[in-house]
Amino acid sequence: MITGPTGLRFGERLMPRVETGEIAGYDLPTPSRVRRWFYLAPTIGEDIFLKLYTHGAQERNFEPLLNGGLSRLFGWLAEEAARRT
Repeated sequence: MITGPTGLRFGERLMPRVETGEIAGYDLPTPSRVRRWFYLAPTIGEDIFLKLYTHGAQERNFEPLLNGGLSRLFGWLAEEAARRT
C-alpha cells in the first residue's frame, strides 16, 4: 500500500496542519493544496503517485464538492501536471 501525499501544510493558520490528501467540505481543495500534494506525493521512478480521498457520503462534503468543487479540483490538477512537464 502506498500512501498519498503526507506532510505538513502551512497556510493561513498559525499552526501547521497535517496534509493527507483528504478532500472534504470543511477543507476544500485550493491551488496551493494541489501544489503541495504534488510536492509531497511519493514517486515510483519518474511517476508521481497522487492518492486523494474523501468520505463522500457525508452531507458536509457532498454539497461543496458536487457544486463545482470537483471540477475546479480536476482543472487545478491538470494545470499543475502540465506545469511540471
